[in-house]
Amino acid sequence: MPAKKTGKSNTKKKKETAETKAPAKPEKDYTGILVLLGVVIVVAIAAYLLMSSRDPTSCFNGKQDQGEENVDCGGPCSKPCQTSTTNAQQNQDCGSLTEITAKTRCYVDKAATQGSDSECTKLSDIFYRNMCYRLYASKTLDSTSCANINTTLDADECYKDVAISKQDVGVCDKVSDEAQRDTCFFRLGFDTKNADICNKIISTASKYRCLALAKKDYTYCRMINETKGRDYCFERTSTLVPVIDVCADIINPSIKDSCTMTVAEKTINSKLCGNLSNSSLEKVCGANVEKAREQMTNMQQQILGNNTQLALQPA
Repeated sequence: MPAKKTGKSNTKKKKETAETKAPAKPEKDYTGILVLLGVVIVVAIAAYLLMSSRDPTSCFNGKQDQGEENVDCGGPCSKPCQTSTTNAQQNQDCGSLTEITAKTRCYVDKAATQGSDSECTKLSDIFYRNMCYRLYASKTLDSTSCANINTTLDADECYKDVAISKQDVGVCDKVSDEAQRDTCFFRLGFDTKNADICNKIISTASKYRCLALAKKDYTYCRMINETKGRDYCFERTSTLVPVIDVCADIINPSIKDSCTMTVAEKTINSKLCGNLSNSSLEKVCGANVEKAREQMTNMQQQILGNNTQLALQPA
């Protein structure tokens, strides 16, 4: 009598059958990638051959030869040469421009390139011709061009522009108007911190204000007789000499408050905000002081690192 097959044997057969019927795992297909790579290579070769057919070998040798206009450009080469800005300005036909401001600027650029203001004479309009001379002088720092301007005001402004840019006090001497000449001396005296230049100023108020700023000495302001000019001198000097005594002699309340706020901010002293005659400005003053304190603290941290012992303490 044959023996009965066990359940274990049946299970094994079912497992083998399932494994036999399971589909095989497909292999990766690189056909698309290979085709794309082949296309790229073909395009690159075609581009190289095209360039080679258009340009002779000399267009890639780093030399100017075989009729080239410059190194590996122009002439037999397909690559055009870039025109320099100087050549473009020299060859430009400024007269063909219809917009007057653009035309003026064109003549100025062309004149500066050629080193002569004769191009300005091509402008028939006197206003724009004067502008051309002034812009040319400012661009080249050549004050002789200012002498060609036929209006005194514009000529003086031209001399001032050149004098301040060159820091040349001799050019200030060419300014004909006394007030404008004083302004020129004031600017140079302040910029260069040169008291001798300040002493060339005719106006007493301007001279002492210049000296106060150049020498950082607010006592010069006391020599100004006119009240408003004296007050402004103190206020302006407070930006360079931030001590509360600078504001003490100011008569005008609003100017005095402005001076006090400047000193409070410069010295990071919020207590000074209580000295303001206009109480509505106290909050603004306090906010400015705190902002200045924050900026100073950040600066200290950047320079010295986060050292809490060096932090500013509230005044």
